[in-house]
Parts: sequence; C-alpha cells; structure tokens
Amino acid sequence: MPSLRGVYLRMNHLNGNLPEGMCHQFPLLEFLAVQDNDLEGYIPKSISNCTSLKGLYLFINSFTGKIPSFIWNMSSIIEVVFDFNHLNGHLPEKMCHQLPLLETFFVSYNQLEGSIPRSISNCTSLKALSLDGNSFTGFIPKEIGNLVKLQILDLGSNHLSGPIPFNGTRMQLDHFSSANMRFIDLSSNLLQGELPSSICNASSLEVLNLSRNNFSGPIPHCIGSSSPALYVLDLQSNSFYGTIPKSFEVGNKLRTLNLNDNLLYGLLPQSLVHCKNLEVLDIGRNGIHDTFPHWLQDLKELKVLVLRENKLHGFIPNLNNKADYAFTKLRVFDISNNNLSGPLPTTYFKSFDAMKNQEGKTGLEYMGYNQSDHIVTYQDSIEVILKGLDIYMEKILTVFICIDLSNNMFEGEIPISIGQLKALKGLNFSHNRLIGVIPNSIGNLINLEWLDLSSNKLIGKIPTELTSLNFLSILNLS
Repeated sequence: MPSLRGVYLRMNHLNGNLPEGMCHQFPLLEFLAVQDNDLEGYIPKSISNCTSLKGLYLFINSFTGKIPSFIWNMSSIIEVVFDFNHLNGHLPEKMCHQLPLLETFFVSYNQLEGSIPRSISNCTSLKALSLDGNSFTGFIPKEIGNLVKLQILDLGSNHLSGPIPFNGTRMQLDHFSSANMRFIDLSSNLLQGELPSSICNASSLEVLNLSRNNFSGPIPHCIGSSSPALYVLDLQSNSFYGTIPKSFEVGNKLRTLNLNDNLLYGLLPQSLVHCKNLEVLDIGRNGIHDTFPHWLQDLKELKVLVLRENKLHGFIPNLNNKADYAFTKLRVFDISNNNLSGPLPTTYFKSFDAMKNQEGKTGLEYMGYNQSDHIVTYQDSIEVILKGLDIYMEKILTVFICIDLSNNMFEGEIPISIGQLKALKGLNFSHNRLIGVIPNSIGNLINLEWLDLSSNKLIGKIPTELTSLNFLSILNLS
C-alpha cells in the first residue's frame, strides 16, 4: 500500500516489536499511532525513512533504549509522544536544530535523566513540552523563555532544583506572562525561591501547579484579581508565608485552590465567596487564625473542604435559612486539629446530600480538571488521616467520602442524624469532649471503613448495630 498516509492501531493488545522495514513499504506515511498496546523493544531506526512523518505516537507501551537520534533530524515531524514507556538516557545537547515544525514533545514517565538542554530553545514552534515523571536534574534552563509559542509546560516529578529562572524582578521566562501560556506544572521537584508577581500577567493561564517544592515568600496578591482564566492554583507543600490573597474577583473560574502545608497566617479572605466554581478548597496545615468560615456555604459546587491543623476557634454557628442548600455536594469535610468548640455541627450533617447516597456510582473516577483539548490533565490530591495513618493521596476517588472533626474541643452528644450519611467511608470524632451514648443510627453507615470515637467521654454499650458494618476494618473506641 504505497499510498498509505496513516496507520492507527491504538488501544489494542498488540505485542512484539515495531517492524524494521515498515517505512520502506509506506514512503508517504504521515501518522503512526500505535499507543496503548503491549509493544516492546527499541524504536526501529527505519522510521527515519518515513520522510513525510508528522505525528509519531508510541505512548503507553514498553519500548526500551534511548530516544533514537534520527528523531532530531526528521524535519517534517510535528508531534512526538513517547509517554509511559521505559526509555532511558539523556536528551542530546544539540536537539531541535533540525525540527522547525515540532509543536508537541511528550516523553513523560520514562527513565530519562541528566539536565534539560539549553538547545530546547531551538524548537521555536513548540507549543507543548512534557518531561514529567523522569529523573531530570539541574536548573530549568532560562532559554525556555525563548519559546514564545509555548502553551503547556510540564516538568513535574523530577529532581530539578534552583529557582524559576528570572532576572531581577522581571522573569526571564517571558512566555509565563504571555497570553499563550495555559498550563504550568513544576510540581514535585526541588525548586526554590519566590513566585514573581509577573505570573499574574499570564492572562490565559488555566493551571498553575507548583506543589511539593521548596518555594517561599508571599503569594502574589494579584493572582486573585489578575488571572481571569485560572482554574487550578496548587501551591501545597512549600514554604509560602504571609496572608492568602484577599482580592478574588467576581466571575473568576477558580475550581481548585490548594495551599495545604505552608506557613500562611491571618484570616481566610471572604472574597473566596466569589469563587462560585470552587470544588476543592484545601488550606490545611497552616497558621490561619480565624473562626469557622460559615460563609463558605454559599459555594454550591464545593466538594472538598480541608481546614485541618490551623488555629480555628470558637463555635460553628447553626446554618442560616439557606440550610437546605449549604454544602450539598461536599464529600470531604476535614476541620481536625483546631481549637473549635461547642456542639457538633448537626445542621451541617443534615445538608450533606452527597454523603447520603452513592447509588449509581460505578467504576473508578477521579476528581480533577481536563483542559478542553485533553492534552494534559490535572488531578486533585489530598492529605488525610486514613484508618489512623497520615496518607497523601495523589488522586481523589469521587466515592471517597469522609468527615474528620478530631482533635478539637467539641462537646455534647453525637446526633442521631449522622446515620443518614450512608455513603461515608470514614468518620473520626476522636479527641474531643463528646458525651452520651454511641447512637444506634451509626449502624446505617453501610459503607463505613473506619470509625474513630476514641478519647471522648462516651458511656453505655457498644451498639450491636455496628455488627452490620461489613466494610468496617478500623474501629477505635479506646
């Protein structure tokens, strides 16, 4: 078939090697898509004979060896996607000199190492670069700033160090503040320094993920008012200090705000009520000194609320006349390790509709954000006490539903209404001042996997209804 221009064999169970002589048979081949199979071995050199090749998609296989050198001489290539294989070695020092058309270069989740070569700047047409999930070391080359068309930059889960390259107060990565940049992921590295305020000039930025690094300094306050396209701001597990930006504007698109495990203090800004699309709010493990932010009940899409390990204090007030609509989609409610007091928020439990019923939920679905072109995705993560252990969950299953009010000063009795939350996986009321008996209604929580009521002042008998909890693996009444 000498006229063949496209070979699409993706998502099968094909195994073995790619045939050596394939491109001799298909001299006009433009697209080779064999992703998501069981192919292995080296990438054959004969692919270089496909002199018209525009797209080479080999991801999700078991290819080994180095990225073949002929790739850097294929002047017609536009997209190279080698993610999720077993490729090793370095990127060449002189890459991209012969690739004037290359727009997409994805080699994430392989075994590549070494530094990111400065010659990456020669890929002048590059729009999407993904090197995450490898073992790259060294600094992020400032020459990446010359890629003025770049929209997607994913360097997460490597061993990169140093600051985000910038010169004085002006970022050397000029494309960060261009209208093109949409996705920046530098998470899980060893990066340090401050986040320059020029990041606020990236008016098209949808995802900014700098989590799990060594960044410090204040969070630029302009990020709440000058980022109209921002859906995800994930700065968790750094050393950012100061107050949370106060000026989240009406009409913003923010879906995820994760500032967990930093050095932030002060009050929670009430301008967060303008984030009407917010699904994940995680401010845990900081120094926020405030009362419980009951005004968050106006965020109708909120699914994850984590305020653990702060300095919250006082009573949680009863819901106002909006009670029927407050926190109806909430799946994770974690306000543990604070100084909250008074009775348990009974009226809140009654409004947690998403915790009451999980019928029709099948298959594994994770919380996250997909860009419109699905080239890259962001998946929400969370740190929780799971069955007595402090666990970092890189992905949050949509069926993961828990309440943690432990290590506060709550008092009074456990309300019978808790038995309505039949979708709960975990319930932790430990280390409070609760009195009375364990309500029989807890026996209705048929999906419960862990229950911790330890270190309270409960009396009476252990309800026999607990024997109906077939999934219960951790029960702590000590």
